[in-house]
Amino acid sequence: SFPGEAGETCKKIKVVDLKNYIKTQKALMLAGEKTEEQWQAGLDALADSITEELNVKTLGFAADAALLGVADYSITVEGNLAVAIDKRLTPELADEGLAREITHRLQGLRRAAGFEIADSIATYFETDEHTERVMAGWADYIKRETLSREVVRGIPETVVAEDFKLEGHPVKLGVRKA
Repeated sequence: SFPGEAGETCKKIKVVDLKNYIKTQKALMLAGEKTEEQWQAGLDALADSITEELNVKTLGFAADAALLGVADYSITVEGNLAVAIDKRLTPELADEGLAREITHRLQGLRRAAGFEIADSIATYFETDEHTERVMAGWADYIKRETLSREVVRGIPETVVAEDFKLEGHPVKLGVRKA
């Protein structure tokens, strides 16, 4: 295992599925035996690229897969490389997923309304307390991704609207050109 602060960090952060990345990216040519320090230095140098490529928040490395709680991770081993994905869904990740799904649905409504890609819109919604909290917390993201000038509670009759069930929550979304 890694000593000191690196070891503590490895215990705390998520380890992501590098197996497919390694197979598809020539930048990671893993040949021959390497020390833990060499592996760590090489992977640390690529960490930003890997997290962006895999669309993950954090990336960590552990010299021993046994350091990971088996129940919390999906682990695969190939050669001397063990790769794991943290299966735990935090409330923050669940909220982000819901915000992304709302954004996806709004993009679909934009298309259904025949808006141009560059058209600014106003977004309207009706939903439960949980989803309203997520929309408020992720309003800047939703606005940026959908070109919404505003996100307003309540659905006027003059908008393109649709009802959805998102993660068990009732949501009605509406859009109009701003």
